Amino acid sequence: MAAPEGEERVIRDPLLGNKNEGRRLLDMRKKLAFAGYTFRGFHAPGGKKKDSDPLQAFKMDPKAWGMGVTDSVRLRSMNIPNIVLTCRLFHQHYAFLRWKDISIHFEGDKKSTIDAGTLQAHAKWVHSLKFIGTLPAEYFDISFPNLRALFKGDLYKSPDTTRLLTRTLQEATALAATEALAAAEQDLHWARLVTLNPSIQEITIAMGHDKSEWRKLWSAVSTSLHNPKRLCIVGFGTPNMGHIPTSDFTQCLERQQWPNMEDLSVSGIIASDEDLATIIHLLPPLKHLEIGSGDFGPLCFRHLRERLLGSLKTLDLSKCDKFTGQMALEVMSSCPQLEEFGAPYITIQDLRTAPRPWVCLGLKRLKAPFIDDNYESNTVYGDDLRNSVTSRSSSVVFGHVSKLEQLDSLDISVNNVRNLRALGFVKLNAPQFRLDTGLRRLATLKRLKELYLDHTKQDLRKEDVECMLMQWPMLKKVSVG
Repeated sequence: MAAPEGEERVIRDPLLGNKNEGRRLLDMRKKLAFAGYTFRGFHAPGGKKKDSDPLQAFKMDPKAWGMGVTDSVRLRSMNIPNIVLTCRLFHQHYAFLRWKDISIHFEGDKKSTIDAGTLQAHAKWVHSLKFIGTLPAEYFDISFPNLRALFKGDLYKSPDTTRLLTRTLQEATALAATEALAAAEQDLHWARLVTLNPSIQEITIAMGHDKSEWRKLWSAVSTSLHNPKRLCIVGFGTPNMGHIPTSDFTQCLERQQWPNMEDLSVSGIIASDEDLATIIHLLPPLKHLEIGSGDFGPLCFRHLRERLLGSLKTLDLSKCDKFTGQMALEVMSSCPQLEEFGAPYITIQDLRTAPRPWVCLGLKRLKAPFIDDNYESNTVYGDDLRNSVTSRSSSVVFGHVSKLEQLDSLDISVNNVRNLRALGFVKLNAPQFRLDTGLRRLATLKRLKELYLDHTKQDLRKEDVECMLMQWPMLKKVSVG
């Protein structure tokens, strides 16, 4: 039965002091889901019993929610709302956690809404706000002093934008404006929202085919935000018809309004080599750079080499078809802090003629297909000669990759076959991960967890797989599609 009004009943929970049965905590909470009950017998993270104040451990460190109620019980974020609703004391101290991540849907028949007035009353607790559909104007008049992520619209149609927003939502302070054909009214709404929340540090703006649609939003971004650190520009349409607002963006950079920007991502937009070069020339030293479209060419690479190679930790140019294998090797021989790198391709011929050794010895993730287009894998050569050529090509790749001892992910998949064919490559021959082609040379990659060999026509045998498992003790995934 429920506790009398104004009175708080206390239930002593023996399970909370029992490590063996502590895992039954959440099931018990569901059975006791009625108002007015609290629980005693909690353990602090260090193991000391806190009978007098069951919330003391959590008062000391709110992160203890992720550490557990007892030594053996770990509470995931999905369980927090249930416990807050179950226990009056928890509700008193931790109701704000229920407002940390809010999702509001205005999409067809699927509507899950929170009254704008109620949302405004709890705005100080909102860190992540997800908007699906077109929301009324009153939602854009709310100031969220602790806003960390704002998701607007439906981006699931585009894998690129889904990946970008997944990364954005997992980190601090982000804005995502995501309707491709937003009306002028929506532009005003988003501009007002940015103006009301000047502390936003990470911005994701999705653009459609008309670059003027976000003019007021860009004006607000350039004048209202004090210290943005990450900017993601995502274009999508039929297909990728967004235009980067070069003039607006460069004006911000020329005025040095964003001196602490460290992350730029541009994907799915129309931008010439000159446009991108202008932007890169004005950027402060970045730690992370991703360009997923546009005519990235020699001019842009020249500014990249002059301005950013000394500071970059992450560089993803895997969708820039004009980023050549020679450019990729120059990056790897000039960027000592690089930890993640993606390139559209590197040829075996480029590796053989590389003038300098790689200096990115701390590289953790490498995504670049190594292709040998110097011969055609057909019967003209005969099996012996073809195997000999394959072995030599694989050995060249393994010799370079074996020096990257910090690698935990290696992806040499040939996924962009059509684009590579358009660049003039005829036979996309990839290194073979077999014992007879030098697989043991990669025994230095003790940290390797993921290996992607999709569309590389691997001919793996049992002993090859056994060798992989033996020399890569942390290996969790091998993809051969």
